[in-house]
Amino acid sequence: MAPKRQQQQARNRPSPMDVIPRVERLKEDRDNERERVFQEYDEYMETKTEELRKHYASLAKERSSKAKDLLNNYIKAIRERQEIEEEIAKIVAEARAGLTDLATILEAAYVGRQQQAHDGVRLFSSLTSDGNDKPSTTAGKGRDQSYGGKDMARGKKEDGEKAQWGFSLSQLSW
Repeated sequence: MAPKRQQQQARNRPSPMDVIPRVERLKEDRDNERERVFQEYDEYMETKTEELRKHYASLAKERSSKAKDLLNNYIKAIRERQEIEEEIAKIVAEARAGLTDLATILEAAYVGRQQQAHDGVRLFSSLTSDGNDKPSTTAGKGRDQSYGGKDMARGKKEDGEKAQWGFSLSQLSW
């Protein structure tokens, strides 16, 4: 049976002329399949590349928008700070003007009170003197020692004033 089998195999074997077109067809099919796979791969890569580009573009746009918002908020805060500082400077200037006015008023009151004190001292000295700026000998007669233990009736008025106020009225220069 072996020879029968060999004959059958020989009949089933394609002739070299039949094999070449079949090999060529298989090569062509292989090349077509390879081209189809490459084309699908290129389409897939283009799709994914476009998706990634859009994704990162949207992320960049979002980051840019957030950065823009942050910068706008920062600029707004700086402007508000500047307005507040200007308002503070205005309030300080007004307070200084008010203090200047107050200082003027207090100076006028001080000068007025000082003038009243001078007038009071002159009046007091005119009451205690006899017109020639010497102490009156009658003003203190009959009184005990006063003004720090000094006798005013004996002409020691200045020593008594110094003891009471720390200065004498004649030391004041008007």
